[in-house]
Amino acid sequence: MNKVEKNIEKAFTYAKQPEKFPISLLFLDLFGHLFWIPGAIALALISTIGSPPNYLVAATVKSASFIVVTCILAILPVIKYRIYSRVIMNWKEDWKKAGDVVAKIKRMFLIPIFLSILAVVAFAIELKLGFADVLLVSIIVISAEIIIG
Repeated sequence: MNKVEKNIEKAFTYAKQPEKFPISLLFLDLFGHLFWIPGAIALALISTIGSPPNYLVAATVKSASFIVVTCILAILPVIKYRIYSRVIMNWKEDWKKAGDVVAKIKRMFLIPIFLSILAVVAFAIELKLGFADVLLVSIIVISAEIIIG
């Protein structure tokens, strides 16, 4: 064991190890993945005040691609939590792997943004939307993702 590894192990021995991985991290991840959806619906409904009823919101929420995207966004945080919690809780056995997992988690904040863009494409294909509707849906979905995120 070299000097750097000894210093890292010494630093970690002073830190108090929790007995299990905090479930609050799972809830925060679920919030980050899913809360843009009600935000997008609210933004779409607010943006159409004073105009005829918004068929686009109802059609989008009832579409199969909406259900698929929502399920994917709900399942991903659970999978990440289960896999990464084991690795992070066993950091003493392999601290390099735990460090790699932490680095991956930091980069995974982009997943909801990419999935929201793919959701717009899926909605456009499934609902056979015109360019103006695709533009409206993309502005609403991406702005809700950015505002909530």
